[in-house]
Amino acid sequence: MTLLNKYGSCWRGSRSDPRDLDALLQYIEGPARHVDRGKKRAKKQRQKAKKGTSHHGDRGKKRAKKQRQKAKKGTSHHGDRGKKRAKKQRQKAKKGTSHHGDRGKKRAKKQRQKAKKGTSHHGDRGKKRAKKQRQKAKKGTSHHGDRSKKQRQNTKKTEARLTEARAALATGYAAARGYVAPLAAAHAQAQARLKEYRAQLQNTKKGKKKLSPAQQAKVQLFAEQIGELTNLVNTSAKELAAAEKQVQEWSARLQECDRQLAEARAAQGKPHAQVCM
Repeated sequence: MTLLNKYGSCWRGSRSDPRDLDALLQYIEGPARHVDRGKKRAKKQRQKAKKGTSHHGDRGKKRAKKQRQKAKKGTSHHGDRGKKRAKKQRQKAKKGTSHHGDRGKKRAKKQRQKAKKGTSHHGDRGKKRAKKQRQKAKKGTSHHGDRSKKQRQNTKKTEARLTEARAALATGYAAARGYVAPLAAAHAQAQARLKEYRAQLQNTKKGKKKLSPAQQAKVQLFAEQIGELTNLVNTSAKELAAAEKQVQEWSARLQECDRQLAEARAAQGKPHAQVCM
């Protein structure tokens, strides 16, 4: 009645805008439409509240249900892994071995076998070395022994060669000295005769201003003999000097040979006898 009284002028043929009627209908229907929507939403919420679940609640219930099932079984995804690992460890513990344990057992087994045989890798080397040394000891030689033996053999050969060389040098030295001795004697004799003829020549000419024909012939003879003896003395002197030089050379070579021979004998532990030249 209030609305009719309020808008009664519109229904009594007033000349107002016809859009006022639409506004009136919207005003009347509008609150009712919004109220209906709110009622429906409230009804749905009450229904959900009665059921005690919602979309997210269903997910939570399903998750809780799965967890309860797993709790009953006493396992989970990670629990299965742990159980499998624990099971493997129990099996290894029953067998009394593991991956590293097998290695250790194999190594220990090899060591026991080597201990039974009384040898090892290094022991084999030592045995082979000892065997070679015993063989060398039986033969009475070794690597260094072979060298010393060769050296002794070479020293003996050198001694023999030097002994032969010394014998040849001694022969040459003796021959040179033997050649020098007669030369020296001949030279000395020529010098003595030369000195004698010169003295006789001086005695013949002494105290005489004029010589007789016999004396002149005698002086002439002495002069000729003195000339010949002078040439002989000069020649013998040169030959004697050359011979003496050869003797000195032979003596030096013989002394060097004696020195080398003494060293060769000393290397063998032999005494060297002094040889008089």
